[in-house]
Amino acid sequence: MIDQITPYIKPLAIQIAYAVGFLIIGVIISRIIASNISKKIIHNHPSPGTKKMAQVVYNMITVGSFITLLLISISIVGINISLIIGGIGLAIGYAMEEVLGNIFASLMIVTHHRYHVGDTIKIEGNINQLGVIENVSTRITTIRTFDKQRLMIPNLTMIRTPIIPFTKQWLVRCKWTISIPRHIDLAHVRPIITQAINHHPATTAQEYTTILLTNYSEGWSLITYYYYFNTNNESGRSKFKYTSAINAAIHQAFQEASVHVPYPRRLLETSKLT
Repeated sequence: MIDQITPYIKPLAIQIAYAVGFLIIGVIISRIIASNISKKIIHNHPSPGTKKMAQVVYNMITVGSFITLLLISISIVGINISLIIGGIGLAIGYAMEEVLGNIFASLMIVTHHRYHVGDTIKIEGNINQLGVIENVSTRITTIRTFDKQRLMIPNLTMIRTPIIPFTKQWLVRCKWTISIPRHIDLAHVRPIITQAINHHPATTAQEYTTILLTNYSEGWSLITYYYYFNTNNESGRSKFKYTSAINAAIHQAFQEASVHVPYPRRLLETSKLT
């Protein structure tokens, strides 16, 4: 019995040795490649979420390479792995479709330089939001809108949605507060202020110009308006000159619409001490 098995043991042992050696060498090479790619990602995109993303990339490469090398090693031994590959592929496809999609989408965002942390972007489509990118992780992109809302959008959605990037150098948000008498209807002055702001050639993202009633004081309503201007525009190079021009335009628009903002009045009473 042993004599009949012996001729098969030696070739099998050689195949197993080849398979183990192939697996070990392949794992070492895959880890070197994964380490170099991770370092390159961190070097090219220094941000809080990049290290985590680089670690995920490292794990994906090493784990994926190990599974592939293991299957090849098994086939070297002489075992048919077609059914194993089919079963594993089907299971991973159903279970990890969305997760893997978001991970690969994050890699596309990083490698294609669509935007970076700190950039202001406008997300069109159904989302239709304007905000600043706070973080890009392996699954989601976090955006802080100018209304202080925190949006967490899957990366797969981000690469499928039209995006208008604004660099943080030329898109500036302005905020200004004025007081008007409380008897003046806000619904009357809101379109006047909005039109005066949006009429300026340096004003951009005009659909986000916002007029808010923020507070009351004695006899007065405090109105805050938010708007954006493009510093690349010749008339928007100086924020102070631009803001001054906007305020002058609002003042003129009030006069043309017969909206009168009188000076505050105070009644001073005196009495003689005896």
